[in-house]
Amino acid sequence: LGISSRHQCKISKVTVKYNTITNSFSVGILVTSNSSALIEGNRVTDSPEVGIIISNSDKKILLLDNTLQRNRSAGIQCSEASPIIRQNLITQNGFGILIDDAQPNLGTVAAPGLNRLYDNKEGDVVNLGKSVVLAQQNYWGRPNGPCQNCIFGKVEYKPFRLSFSRHS
Repeated sequence: LGISSRHQCKISKVTVKYNTITNSFSVGILVTSNSSALIEGNRVTDSPEVGIIISNSDKKILLLDNTLQRNRSAGIQCSEASPIIRQNLITQNGFGILIDDAQPNLGTVAAPGLNRLYDNKEGDVVNLGKSVVLAQQNYWGRPNGPCQNCIFGKVEYKPFRLSFSRHS
């Protein structure tokens, strides 16, 4: 495990910035049990399981400008939480973002996601839950949007970015 915030820590606000986590034992960054968090500017690569896990939190969690690459199971795994996910590079993982009983916000028309999600083996966004997940204004690695088998479950990805530009 790279960096963890669990209930035993009694941490109510977590900031994880500008770290490089490579080949962690299992998970790069773990935030659980009602911690609010800012996870920004981190590079999490080659974890044998998941790059970032967000679970069991109803607090504000923001994932901003992180690189999640070559993590075996998933770049981000989200369960029972509603993180805001913006401006991240999520590529070459098992799953890009794996969602189970959660409501992450990957972008809206008014608040663009500006995430780059592509080339994840099992899908870029996989929603196993019943609620629609918003994933608008993201770049899917190609000008015509996500590939046919890159989105699973209820995911609203239109409109999408035709190309990548961090500030448009």
